[in-house]
Amino acid sequence: MALASAPQLGDRELPFVDTVCSAQGMTRLLNGRVLPTIGREPVNEAVTIEHVAYWPGETCVVRCDRPAAGVFAIATLSGDGELEATYRRHYGEASRAAAYLADERCLVEFFPADWMLPSLAWIVDPLHARDLLTSLPDPAVSRAFASGCEVTLLTYRPHTRAVVCYTPAGASSAGGTAVVGKIYRSASKARTVWNNLRALHAQAAASELVLPKPLALVEERGLLLMERLAGPSLRQVLERDSTPASVDKVAQHAAGALAALHALDSESLEVKVRTLAREVRRTREQAERVAAVAPLLAQQVAASLDRLAPSIPRASSDALRVAHADYALHQLLLLRRDRVGMLDFDKLSVGDPALDVSCFNAKVHRDAARTGRPELRRLAASFLAEYERRSGDVGLADRVRVIECVQLLRAAVRKFRVDPRAYAREGPSSLPNLLLGEAADRIARL
Repeated sequence: MALASAPQLGDRELPFVDTVCSAQGMTRLLNGRVLPTIGREPVNEAVTIEHVAYWPGETCVVRCDRPAAGVFAIATLSGDGELEATYRRHYGEASRAAAYLADERCLVEFFPADWMLPSLAWIVDPLHARDLLTSLPDPAVSRAFASGCEVTLLTYRPHTRAVVCYTPAGASSAGGTAVVGKIYRSASKARTVWNNLRALHAQAAASELVLPKPLALVEERGLLLMERLAGPSLRQVLERDSTPASVDKVAQHAAGALAALHALDSESLEVKVRTLAREVRRTREQAERVAAVAPLLAQQVAASLDRLAPSIPRASSDALRVAHADYALHQLLLLRRDRVGMLDFDKLSVGDPALDVSCFNAKVHRDAARTGRPELRRLAASFLAEYERRSGDVGLADRVRVIECVQLLRAAVRKFRVDPRAYAREGPSSLPNLLLGEAADRIARL
């Protein structure tokens, strides 16, 4: 069924959300209302919707790309009426970088304009990047970029963060002197991640774990620079070879890297304590926030959490270990000599190791539900068994089985938020509903 015929979300505070979350709707909006207003040429092909962050009745941020051309525009809706003031403060009617639609309360920005990441245009500019990289104290890096810099956008979450790869002009990004730049909307967040990465990197040198070497912090721009680790992700490794032997090897790599992280000292880190009780509370709160447009989803999450409640106390632990808090296959790289590199420490915390194990397995089960790939079920079981063997934590598996249920419920809410029209369109076969079923089956077996 075409996106244009999908059921309406029925968001009274953000009635325009159905348009901005639709590729056809955004293309018509850009060509008919936005691009002519700011003197830009219309797009000849339909844009694609690459990222959605939606809180019903509150806000919706949508990133749309042009095929073969990359990021094009960001549409933001808000129910609080503040976007017009934001537009006038950061852009104004003479700007060709953005437009504001008053009736729809919609701000459209054209990449690299992003009012919450004001340094984004600076970090994706090759000339500015070259000047920055040649000023670094590392002589190898400064020499490598003296002849120029190429910039590749790796990740972009509008209004939140962006990750770019800098490579010397004419060189390959596969390794060598490639540098990763990560920009945050908060300078204090950039400094916290910088401090934590420096502390972890120093410790990891004595373990089997490899972390990116931190190179510089440009605090006034919220920018963190680090070396780029060269190697395929474990997700890519599994996609290339899904035989049982390969699955078990990937599980061993992932479990070994996580056990090495959990063995590091948290004393010098700037982190918060992560608990199962907090995870349950946040999952319930997030379900309540989508109830206005997805009441059945919210009710099912709440009912599942209620059924799970008697198991929560016995699945809780006072153990405090360094925790990644977003552990997944794509965060792990297979390096030379079978070593494993780990990425992304934005959510670093301390807590029960079972929280990280269950985070990994819940994502694997999510992908299995989405794709139907049987090897992923084997990966989850093998990973749990390998981590339990390495840690010697005899109660870990029982805690993980409970926490996985919470993680699956939270994932159901998140998948609604990033693709609300799919939930409305696909009904019982939508990913949020598949994840609810995964959680319900596990709760019934506890």
